Amino acid sequence: MITNQASLDPGMENRALHSRRTWSFKASRASTGAEVASSSVAPGRKLIEELSRFTPSTVSRTTSSEDRPVLWWTIGAIAFLVVAAIVCHLLSLPAEITRWVTRACYIGIPFAALYALKKHLSASTGKLSQTLHRFVDTTAHLVQARSLIYSCDFISAESLLESALKKSPSKQNKSYIETYALLALVRAHMGKTDAADQMINTALQLAEHNFTAGPNDSRAGVLCTCLSSAGEIADLSGAHKESHHFYRRVLETMIAMQQPDGYALTLALTNFGHAANDLARFEDALPILEKADLLSSGLNMSVVHQALILSGLAEALHGTGDFQRSEEIMAKAVAVGNNAEECKDRGRTFSVIAKVLAHTDKAFAERFYESALIGYSRWNPARSPEHVRLLQNFAALLRTTGKEERAATLKNDAVRMQRTLQEISLVHKLAEKAIDKKLVQQVAVKPARFPFSWSLFLLWQGFVLWEAGLRVASHQRWCLFIFAAVVVFIKLKHLYSPPSKEQLGEGALTAMLAVVPFARSVMPELSAMPKRQLIVVAISTVMLVGVAKLVAIPEGQVPDGLMACEYLRLGQNLAQEEMFDRSAVAFDKAISSGKEGDDSKSARRMRSFLLPGNLPPVAAVQQNLKALECQKDGNNEAASTEWRACIAHYPDFEAPYVHLALLNLRTSKLAEAQGMLEFILKKNPNYADAVLAMATVRQAAKDPQGASKYIRDYVKLIAGKNKS
Repeated sequence: MITNQASLDPGMENRALHSRRTWSFKASRASTGAEVASSSVAPGRKLIEELSRFTPSTVSRTTSSEDRPVLWWTIGAIAFLVVAAIVCHLLSLPAEITRWVTRACYIGIPFAALYALKKHLSASTGKLSQTLHRFVDTTAHLVQARSLIYSCDFISAESLLESALKKSPSKQNKSYIETYALLALVRAHMGKTDAADQMINTALQLAEHNFTAGPNDSRAGVLCTCLSSAGEIADLSGAHKESHHFYRRVLETMIAMQQPDGYALTLALTNFGHAANDLARFEDALPILEKADLLSSGLNMSVVHQALILSGLAEALHGTGDFQRSEEIMAKAVAVGNNAEECKDRGRTFSVIAKVLAHTDKAFAERFYESALIGYSRWNPARSPEHVRLLQNFAALLRTTGKEERAATLKNDAVRMQRTLQEISLVHKLAEKAIDKKLVQQVAVKPARFPFSWSLFLLWQGFVLWEAGLRVASHQRWCLFIFAAVVVFIKLKHLYSPPSKEQLGEGALTAMLAVVPFARSVMPELSAMPKRQLIVVAISTVMLVGVAKLVAIPEGQVPDGLMACEYLRLGQNLAQEEMFDRSAVAFDKAISSGKEGDDSKSARRMRSFLLPGNLPPVAAVQQNLKALECQKDGNNEAASTEWRACIAHYPDFEAPYVHLALLNLRTSKLAEAQGMLEFILKKNPNYADAVLAMATVRQAAKDPQGASKYIRDYVKLIAGKNKS
């Protein structure tokens, strides 16, 4: 469904009066003669027929879906995060994954709560509320900028959009393009016309490329924003044909959507109808504006929108010769327009009404022009192309009523303002720099490529899983393989499947997924997926991880019925985890079931250098594992205490000596570390961990020859050349 970008776009909400500057496109989206000619013809039966599927009830449903309460979605998100954290702990997932899921839970719960209050935060004017709104919504600056444009505070809007462009990440290409298009519109209203030309051309190129790469409603909304901004900029420049062309494209693009927003569609119809009126194509404008008036009855349209629809419809009726109905509609427009209180509403709305009234009641039109001048004087800045056009139209009306002196004054004001705007445009043109080409390349959607690196990573994880033994591989290896497979699947699906009409977009859910390690690698693909598919993939991944946990061998257990090679892999895995008692059982079973084959010989060899010389009791192994847990948690003092206690109770157990020696090495106690290792190597010269630790100590003592000697001894042990 189209987002609020188009529905709040000032180019779709407001009609712009015109200056006398000649409009010209310099970029590839230039309005060619063929394009303009095609946009100058009547809307056609096909367009009218396509509009027939939209009724007040249907547009009200599409609009109300945007106002759907997010409380239940928030509760669901919080429940999902809590359950995910609990499941990760119950399934004993790898520490890295559990830590990231827990972090997502801690961050996501307050984030989801803020997301539930997003509309209230956006409506508040407090600094804290606005800051929280920007944190929750990555497109909050667009909403604030449109609000500033709607209130005619173009200076503040320009500052906000320029700041947002600098901070906007290039991966959020749609948000960047919309920001750039709105900045072009703001600068056009401020008289920086040459800069606006250049910027809107760039924005149109990026939006067209973005939409062509994967047509869907979300990208269509971005394209509509750029096209409507281009239409208003052309309208400001007096290029009515180009403006008509752009507004027609907005309407055609929105009709092609699955579920266009009701407000956006109604405003697109209004803009297109007014553009047709400007070209004196009243017969073309009449059915469009009648449709806009019909659809507005099912929406809670603002006063200015109602007045614009009615005034445009009255002008179209007057142009087609239906004067009686035109007067009736204009009376409604005047009644609605008198209720407009905001400065922009009073200025722009009254100027449009005055323009239509000038055909029938010039005295009444003069009153509305006076009110419009008061509204335009409150703009920031007050000098704008629209203000120039208003002064020119008002002066022309006064000359027809014989008020030459006032008309001359207004004309002189318009000339002075126009010169000032030309100077501003020239100065800004010299200072304006073209958009960075590298940034354009980052923002533009790149064609998807085959995931070679992730495919290699998946193959490597599969090989590691096979080497570890499918039935005895650790749950951590299975998780890495599953996550790599899911990433490759998502990337291949994005590459070869047709683009979806619906997208996840760049909202709160995307921001929450960005904190998950593997999800961050596929954010472009995830943002292009519908929410349903994303939920299916997430549930499937969790189910696969759960199945892998259920079928995995319980931690520290050595089951019966495995092959010799599997017992060998299991013994090796348990030895690496320093579960020496269980590792010995696995090696013994590999030896007994191997029948003196290669696996049996490998088991004998690994048992000789991976396990302590004298198998320690279970209590010693457990105390050593407890010390290792303390060290993983960063509590080295507690780990040292446990190892020293273990040495005191079990002096022949080699593992505590090795760990304590390495811990002393970190604190620069080389002599003590070397003494411990020498003591244990005299008792068991075949303990590989002690030999490798001694090589590390000799290297730290700047004895490369001694380190090389112990490295050679370590290699000999692995090769099976044990010392007698």
